[in-house]
Amino acid sequence: MPILLNDLSLVWPDGTTCFSGLNGAFSGPLTALIGDNGAGKTSLLNVILGKILPTAGTVEKPESIAYLPQDLAWNENDVVADIFGVTQVLTAISAVEAGEYEPELYELIGEQWDVGERITAALSAAGLDIPLDRPIESLSGGEAVRVALVAVFLSEPDFIILDEPTNNLDGAAKKHLKDMLVNAAAPVLVVSHDKDLLDVVSEVAELRDGNLRFFQGNYSDYLATINAEQEVAQKAV
Repeated sequence: MPILLNDLSLVWPDGTTCFSGLNGAFSGPLTALIGDNGAGKTSLLNVILGKILPTAGTVEKPESIAYLPQDLAWNENDVVADIFGVTQVLTAISAVEAGEYEPELYELIGEQWDVGERITAALSAAGLDIPLDRPIESLSGGEAVRVALVAVFLSEPDFIILDEPTNNLDGAAKKHLKDMLVNAAAPVLVVSHDKDLLDVVSEVAELRDGNLRFFQGNYSDYLATINAEQEVAQKAV
């Protein structure tokens, strides 16, 4: 299911309009949301995610959306397993393997006996040989982002939203991210200023002056369309 915007508007308490009457569908497979700083991209994401209530209009969206914010916030004592939400399951598996047989442990584990191996394999495929009990605070900024990206894709959501995912990533990590996006099983909406990343998208949505406009193709195609329109406008003048 795509994300549908139906006459969506957001006006701040001081009367300032963030955006007004937005209509459109983020259907993927890979859509870039672009716009100048302060255009309202993150605010639009927050409305889609239900973190901010719109002033008017509605959002229709899939049941399961995985979201990677621009600013990652971890608890001080979190470990890598916490990013994947499997710390309790791994603890239960360790307890059973140590000889404990409480029914609650088996209920907690369910069908996830191999979850540790699957996560480790996914991290390894992303070039990350990191134990699941490693403290997050010991990771570099780039490593933390890459681990979070692996967790997003491994969760198998109905839709994926990424806000500036290339922050803190080196060239090799950016290449791996592009491969993940191109091969994603779910539609992806990504906010980014990274032109290399923008050139692998299938659609560009531009938020400008409170309005949303869709362009088919990647960022280079978008620029070509804008330049052509400007040439026509200049000739008309």
